[in-house]
Amino acid sequence: MSTTQDDPTLQPTDSAGFEKQIEALREKSDHIALPGITLAMWSPSVHFSDDLSDRSMFNDRYMQPDYWHGRCSLVLYLCALMHHFVFALVVHGLFGDSVTKNIASGNYFLAFLPGALFYIFFLALLGYFFWFCFIGAISSPPRFNRQAQIVHMVGVGGEVLNLNWRDVRPFTETGQSLSGSFNLRLYFPHPIQIFGKVSNGFIRDYYSRPFNVDGHFDSGDGATFWANLDRLEFIRRYMEHGLEAIQPDDHLRRFGHVHKPSGFPASTHNPDWWDLYVGRPFVRLLYWCATGPLIDWWVTRKRAEYRWPEEVERLCAPDADLSEFDTTPVKSRTDVFYRYAGERGYELVDAKGRPIYTSVS
Repeated sequence: MSTTQDDPTLQPTDSAGFEKQIEALREKSDHIALPGITLAMWSPSVHFSDDLSDRSMFNDRYMQPDYWHGRCSLVLYLCALMHHFVFALVVHGLFGDSVTKNIASGNYFLAFLPGALFYIFFLALLGYFFWFCFIGAISSPPRFNRQAQIVHMVGVGGEVLNLNWRDVRPFTETGQSLSGSFNLRLYFPHPIQIFGKVSNGFIRDYYSRPFNVDGHFDSGDGATFWANLDRLEFIRRYMEHGLEAIQPDDHLRRFGHVHKPSGFPASTHNPDWWDLYVGRPFVRLLYWCATGPLIDWWVTRKRAEYRWPEEVERLCAPDADLSEFDTTPVKSRTDVFYRYAGERGYELVDAKGRPIYTSVS
């Protein structure tokens, strides 16, 4: 592993350096600074639709998303479907005239070489993406520890990374990705991490940017800027007030719009005849053609084997010793709020919803 203790350029920056990194992000055209966690969304604009009944994922001590399990599983289905299609093409090609003639003449090498090379190329290509997304599907998500006011992550070397929630700087990063066009980024000062066999230049470049925690919980979180604001408020409210503050809206529950947050696409409420009798059966057919049940079994089995490090479980326990942490929740202001403002992004308002045009410190 890389030894970085003796070189200050290979260490995380200090708080002043972190603020410079944040200012650099504000200057980037693909980053939009979001309200800090001392500002709450204006209450009439808050409408959550997440089913929080799974107490292993959502409780008053901690919560964690299941987003990348679903998102990466979709890519696994696609890779498997493409593999089966390529394999079918190769098998179909074995019945071609050129293959038959080569076999008849005893030239088995020329008969099977083109198909084998074609298959091996796509097997290596699809296998790379399949394995990369498989690791993403079974990897540990961030865990938002409310009682300790910490966000837990697990580093590449298996080390526990504890990020102080009060240090977070939220941004939206625009640009198409697997998460959507609007990506909620929660930036923190870098903790000290363990690196494998990488160059010093890689470490310097890595520490030159703030530490990023993905803020998505649901497949719809990256669809719009508004969705980013909603999810940020969801996390902020939980860390300040607990589980009771992020319960789903009663109005949305009555109309059946409440669902468990995940990376899988949410089912359409009140589907039309095309979606019900054409779209859904076709997607289900593709799922089976991609051996989706086998992939789900494999991913579920591997996920069940994962255990959080003992340190994380200890800090998330009901009787945890949190004396080394500042467990005071970050309180939001009661005189200034924000709300979605269409093409203008968001605007600041007072408690009655009247826009605030003066600068707010």
